[in-house]
Amino acid sequence: MTGGHSAVGNAEIKSQIWALNPNQAVPATTPLVDLIEASLRRIRFLVFLMALFATATMLLSSLGIYAAVAHWLSTSRKEIAVCIALGATYSAIRASVLTRIMAVTALAFAFGSGLALAVRNAVEGFLYGVQPQFGTALIWSTLLLGVTALLSSYVPALRSNFIHPAELLRSE
Repeated sequence: MTGGHSAVGNAEIKSQIWALNPNQAVPATTPLVDLIEASLRRIRFLVFLMALFATATMLLSSLGIYAAVAHWLSTSRKEIAVCIALGATYSAIRASVLTRIMAVTALAFAFGSGLALAVRNAVEGFLYGVQPQFGTALIWSTLLLGVTALLSSYVPALRSNFIHPAELLRSE
């Protein structure tokens, strides 16, 4: 109930009903807007939770990709230093690193999409009366994760610019 608006509306409804039948009992009324709001409250809360968990998942995914790429680059610094010493440019090294990462990402997407398509019928069984947009969701989630993987791996790949081959190989 919305307070003053509801009391005025309730009084008007009672007076109109009593004008037709003075013996009719009229319970308190609730505006339709309030009923709709109450019915949507649970759905809005669930959507908020799904968005919150999806955001947390994307942040954790990007952090995990960043950590994995940074660790991989730290263990392959000697290999990168040798390539630079033999004449490779920093941009070629960065492109090579990003190509390797995106190839692994594409393989993971292919595997994940295959699993998603395999369990599609089971998931649709849980959605009674709802027609899922499975293909659209799969495409958008793949694109979003691909962009996340690219951005998360680009920063560690840029750190390959700070590898000085002479210093690194001299320390061996």
